[in-house]
Amino acid sequence: MQISNNTYPTPVVRFDALAQVVVVEHRDPATGEESYQVPTEATLRSEDEAALAGRSSSSAGGAATAGTRLSLVV
Repeated sequence: MQISNNTYPTPVVRFDALAQVVVVEHRDPATGEESYQVPTEATLRSEDEAALAGRSSSSAGGAATAGTRLSLVV
């Protein structure tokens, strides 16, 4: 008999450095599957694109880099 001790922490808090927002993800503790997050992934993509557009227009010929996403379990 095997007993699985795998549980996934929820909520998970991470910081999207490019969009400059904190993201809260709620997961199913048994499977780790994300049930929802605030703000949504679509909102993050939109904010990331806006931040990249702002960086590329303000920097003279500099290439914009992808945002760093850090995770912190609370």
